[in-house]
Amino acid sequence: MENKELEKFKKKLLKLKEELKKFIESNEDYSQTDYSTDELDQATELIEKMTGFAVSSNIHHNITEVEEALVRIENNTYGKCVNCNKDIPLKRLQVLPFTKYCVECQKEIEDTNRNYG
Repeated sequence: MENKELEKFKKKLLKLKEELKKFIESNEDYSQTDYSTDELDQATELIEKMTGFAVSSNIHHNITEVEEALVRIENNTYGKCVNCNKDIPLKRLQVLPFTKYCVECQKEIEDTNRNYG
């Protein structure tokens, strides 16, 4: 991959990381609210909090994946599948810039997880 393309992906990843962090920060205040006295409101607030925690956990995972992709850029391994070392198609990277697997390996991993998860 050319340096020009790598630089574009690096900028895209850094921007994505910032947006994910801002999303987490903006939702931290929401999760600090106290429960109301009405039981139905309490249940609704609890469900909203639990959903928020699940989303937050997924976002933290995505931040980690973005950071790993940035390390791969620095190590000149970005754009290569970490499983089979084949080139990841540019279109896949454009859609999911922090992906570390080619389509075939990703499918294999998902199939394995589905069968054993």
